[in-house]
Amino acid sequence: MRELEGRVLLGLAAAERGHNVVVGRKREILDCARGRTFPPGIVHMKSIQGSMLPKMARIQRMGHLLSTQDEESGLLYDTYEHFAKLRHTNRTLDLVEKVFCWGEFDRHELERFFPQHGHKFVATGSPRVDFWRSGMAQFYRGEARSPAQRPRPFILVASNFLFAHSPRSRRDLVRQAERHQAGVPYGEWTREKFLDVVNYDIELRDLFTLFLKSLARTIPEIDIIVRPHPAEDFSGWQRQLSGYPNLLVIHEGSISEWIHAARAVIHNGCTSGLEAAAGGVPVFAYRPIRSDFDREFPNRISQEFSSAAALTAAIRELAEGKPSAAEQPIPAELKQRLGNLEGPLAADRIVAELEAVADPEMAETAPFALRREAPLWRLVIAAQETRKRLRGLAGGRVSIKDSQFPALEQDEVMHIRNRLTATLGRFENIEVAPLNDFMCCLRRPG
Repeated sequence: MRELEGRVLLGLAAAERGHNVVVGRKREILDCARGRTFPPGIVHMKSIQGSMLPKMARIQRMGHLLSTQDEESGLLYDTYEHFAKLRHTNRTLDLVEKVFCWGEFDRHELERFFPQHGHKFVATGSPRVDFWRSGMAQFYRGEARSPAQRPRPFILVASNFLFAHSPRSRRDLVRQAERHQAGVPYGEWTREKFLDVVNYDIELRDLFTLFLKSLARTIPEIDIIVRPHPAEDFSGWQRQLSGYPNLLVIHEGSISEWIHAARAVIHNGCTSGLEAAAGGVPVFAYRPIRSDFDREFPNRISQEFSSAAALTAAIRELAEGKPSAAEQPIPAELKQRLGNLEGPLAADRIVAELEAVADPEMAETAPFALRREAPLWRLVIAAQETRKRLRGLAGGRVSIKDSQFPALEQDEVMHIRNRLTATLGRFENIEVAPLNDFMCCLRRPG
């Protein structure tokens, strides 16, 4: 899960303060919250676009309070208006107690577009960004299989070619755009404009492919790790980049651990560029062509290259250990958009805000706790198991969402907790109890 580390950190911070916390996949959490499986507590939503209104209203009727922080952030673009209106409505904002913003930039923009809800917007930062801070680098080191333990230095290429390497067919992509589910801030998309975006993505991917092959031949002493986006079909990269021993496509593990261990990060309009800059890792934006569709902000805080030869020369300097012009302080604009690069962790700030709005009577019934004895709980588990069996009988077809957000393993959550304990000196006494394949409970013993 792209957000798993941040979710677990937020859950651990709440459990440390005596709350019982359920962490898991969105679908299962919301299914239980809409029923009577959970006693009244706080349900923290990953997004509150208009389509979520019926589910949110049902959850509220079950006695829960709602909060949210949009996982997509919308921070890659210079304008926030379309994203704000795509992912929020006045009606969904009516139902939430707090909206936790990534920084002052989105807090200010949301307050501008939804002034009647201004008191709900809080610039806490994101728990995901807590892991981007330079002081968290230790979290990703010291393990035998950590990227930091690789025998050869490497450059990380953060791929974000969601259309060129989409698991969906072009016809399905066009239908998606026509239903306005693409989630990109270009207003009303015509069929022709969407195809222009797809074609641009393919052209840019092809130029990246040529550059990466040339780089692999030119600097054979350094590895080039291509990391696909979770929504990409990574087999596309594997087919295109085969035959180069130092050019590898790797999708295992968290991208954060690869960023922190890399000599440098190469991207084009990718969130990974923000993460690398926040963590003090040299970051390059390769821009052989340009378009109105580009995501300008992550490129602007990177060292930009339009020439493959110039970027190759910069990477050679890194490989030879020479000082790089890419090694710069964290840009002020990045600090404005990411509000927790310094000071308290976003996870702790969010928990404090949630405690301030929680009903005292709710605390007496253990907020966030799971009522496992409820009959609905057994029905939920039975339905999930039946769904998996039917999927297997139907030929093993798995949805894109299932492949992007697989089962939640207790060992994986325990591993994150243990690494956080070693890094922060916290959470050692927090228990991790599995609930089913997609949820677990974090709680303090006793």
